[in-house]
Amino acid sequence: MESGRFDHSLFETSRMVSHLQVIQITISLLANGLVILVAIKKRHLLNNAANLLTVIVSISNVVFALYLLSVRIRLAIDFQWPQAFCNEFGFVVIWFVCIGAFNLTAICLERYLALVRLVRVSRKHALIGTALSVVSGAFLTGLHFVPFGTAFIGRAGIYCCPTRVVSWQGAVDATALIVHLSPFLRDTFSFTCNCAGSNAAPKAP
Repeated sequence: MESGRFDHSLFETSRMVSHLQVIQITISLLANGLVILVAIKKRHLLNNAANLLTVIVSISNVVFALYLLSVRIRLAIDFQWPQAFCNEFGFVVIWFVCIGAFNLTAICLERYLALVRLVRVSRKHALIGTALSVVSGAFLTGLHFVPFGTAFIGRAGIYCCPTRVVSWQGAVDATALIVHLSPFLRDTFSFTCNCAGSNAAPKAP
């Protein structure tokens, strides 16, 4: 990587931090792996949307942790940050952050609907919401790299340069969030309509 994009005074510190992060990654793999193991042994629990979404978050965390582990292994062999590697790292990290944020938002909304509004979110809609989080997360991540977007190493770590579309990126974020949560909003709308219909129905004599 070009010298202007890498703070060589922090080279050894960065290498040490990279090695120490293997401990954090290992803990994440073990903890999330236990959640997945329980889900495999007790599959009936996945009929509940909240449990399903929680397991999906754990699967996402395991995949992300495995990627980070591969990164740390590569850096342990040769602590270099070529531009292609840096862009790859920046893209994957931002993508999984988007997926995690969307999925955690979905869990919060599902719990709100279930406990406050007494709306049951279907398993199918939970899966659709998860699929949308992956697609919308990839789209939002791509906005950071086109046109002229790039990732680089600075004094505080990895950076992802904003692009020319950053001025309207907030609108895109909001749109993606609405699309991602549309299956849950549909359940809410259906429940509201059903309640309204029940209240309007005349009582039998």
